[in-house]
Amino acid sequence: MSSWQSGVITGQQSLSQWAFDVLANARVITAVAILAMIAGTAIGAPPTPHAKNGGKLYQQLCSECHGESLGGGRGPPLRGADFLQMWQHKTARDLYDRILNTMPASDPGSLSEESVLDITIYLLSRNHVGVDPRAKPSAEALDAIEIKP
Repeated sequence: MSSWQSGVITGQQSLSQWAFDVLANARVITAVAILAMIAGTAIGAPPTPHAKNGGKLYQQLCSECHGESLGGGRGPPLRGADFLQMWQHKTARDLYDRILNTMPASDPGSLSEESVLDITIYLLSRNHVGVDPRAKPSAEALDAIEIKP
């Protein structure tokens, strides 16, 4: 056991060396704790079933206009700085409502609420906007998520 773990300074170790060891290891422990917190957030978490299903729906229903990689085409980009700037300070519910009421362009309002919810969660995940993977997704829950660049 090292002296920093035991908290005891040995005869061969100076007080300054002991303090350095303690601080260095405290930094490592802090860094590991921060990484663990990041890994547990929605950004670092694996995609939820809703995001996975939303990705499939996006490819089927949206990619023709918005691009396979969400980069835009006939429709605006749905990923990246332009998208985030357009939606900044709005809620995920605003995005959901826009999709629900105006998409697809060829038949606005024809998508089911569940499909739109999944597509919205997919778009948020691709833009690193946190959605708690433990929360039960609903349109109302989207009110609490602010889209930030």
